[in-house]
Amino acid sequence: MTFRLRTVDTLANGREIVRDRVIDKPALTLGRDAGNDVHLPDLAVDPVHATLTLLPGGKVEVAAAGTLGFEIDGQTVTQAMVDLATGAELRFGGYRVRLGSDDGAPLL
Repeated sequence: MTFRLRTVDTLANGREIVRDRVIDKPALTLGRDAGNDVHLPDLAVDPVHATLTLLPGGKVEVAAAGTLGFEIDGQTVTQAMVDLATGAELRFGGYRVRLGSDDGAPLL
């Protein structure tokens, strides 16, 4: 099972830099610690904040590792199921993470 991680950085002049990386794992960790699959350097994010697990049928389970939780479509939760066909926007601290699919592959 493979995730595609796409990061978008915006420069001061408004230009965007887009980078793609493929991660061949059924589950990803996300957090402030640099050892996570998805590194979010923000003090409002736990060192290991959440796990994203790819499930059959094009779904991803997002589960908080601690008590901070995360936002999904504007609501604070500690666990969520995302259908990649419709996608969702998650917030961890000051970061927005969009889940969806790109040519059938999970896109984060």
